[in-house]
Amino acid sequence: MNRKECLDLMMEYFKPESAINYLKNPDFELKSHIFYYRDIFKDIEEIKILRISSKNSSDNIVFDVYYVSQEFDGLFHGYFRIKPETEMAEKLFENISKVATDLGQYFYYVYKNSEILKIYLISGNLENALAHCKNKDFQQNFVEIKKATQLEIAKFSTQSLKTILLRRELLEKYITNFIKMNSKCSDRVKMFLINLLSSKYAGHICLIPKRAEIKNFIQVTTEQVFFNDNLSIPIYGLLDYAVNYNCVLFVKLDFDFKGGEAIGKGND
Repeated sequence: MNRKECLDLMMEYFKPESAINYLKNPDFELKSHIFYYRDIFKDIEEIKILRISSKNSSDNIVFDVYYVSQEFDGLFHGYFRIKPETEMAEKLFENISKVATDLGQYFYYVYKNSEILKIYLISGNLENALAHCKNKDFQQNFVEIKKATQLEIAKFSTQSLKTILLRRELLEKYITNFIKMNSKCSDRVKMFLINLLSSKYAGHICLIPKRAEIKNFIQVTTEQVFFNDNLSIPIYGLLDYAVNYNCVLFVKLDFDFKGGEAIGKGND
């Protein structure tokens, strides 16, 4: 199913309602490119623009879409934040990103990454979708990752860690360099970098240079984001676990281009 077919099908099952009188006849794209909103809401930090709910009220899927005006030069000029309002909506967005810079592309991404949504759109039956996906529980994986990471940290001396960890206050600088020197980053990677810059996750990640001798980390290339070369581990579920259980994850940006690393030597 291509993007247009997916969004057309979503319009059959969901009802988007504008939260702003100015925005008429909303759909799942609604002038999806961010520049449209940047000009209209340039003096507003965050504003709810849509409420989306399932046409079958008994399915109880309700979520809101906010426009956030925060900019980051070279990465985004504002973004959209999705906020689930019901338990069913939480399940729909479980283990996937809840921010994006293009609504149409985002909802196509949700379709491709949420098994519940995919089965719901095909079958039209929420119970069938939930039953099919109920055994997909990554919690134990997250617990094991936390333990492995803690054990690995314990092996390093304080001095060794100082030479491995990059300075937190330079997070934007590192990401800026990564974007500038990898101008063809995929939408999936840009989405992840936006999440890293958010206050929700920033305190739970430590950036490490490519040469760091750490075995358990989230790898970011120009095309993909994955943990320990394992594409089956849901990155956003792992990030949410780190927030909920107050642990830290290591993130390694792939600077293997033009013969060198963008982050120089040491801890600068």
